[in-house]
Amino acid sequence: MKQTTTPTLFLLVIAASLLPLSAFARSPGFPRRDLSSLQREIEERNRERARRRGERVDDPLTALPRNWGEEKKERRDLPPDSMMRIGVTKRPRRCITKSKRGDTLKVHYNGTLYKNDDVIDCSIER
Repeated sequence: MKQTTTPTLFLLVIAASLLPLSAFARSPGFPRRDLSSLQREIEERNRERARRRGERVDDPLTALPRNWGEEKKERRDLPPDSMMRIGVTKRPRRCITKSKRGDTLKVHYNGTLYKNDDVIDCSIER
């Protein structure tokens, strides 16, 4: 069986390489805009969508922890007989897949000392 190549594809590649890049940057359906104004518009739409869903809208600067950049404060150490505290710090908005007994889960954790917040074990840093 004789194989044939499609010459139209080859011609298209040659024609595309001869055209200046600016010819592809602006198509009739998309007006040329400043990229920063487009980014602001997308962010505003996302904030409005989140407000309508009743979600908390965070400004990137207010999303930082309150004590970010402050000196670590020494706290009293916990008594030796105190229990280990395990908690969830971040939950996904919507989780479709539910785990069942026997499932293998992949989680990240960060183990810190209560006294001075020194990291003793972290799954992300491995």
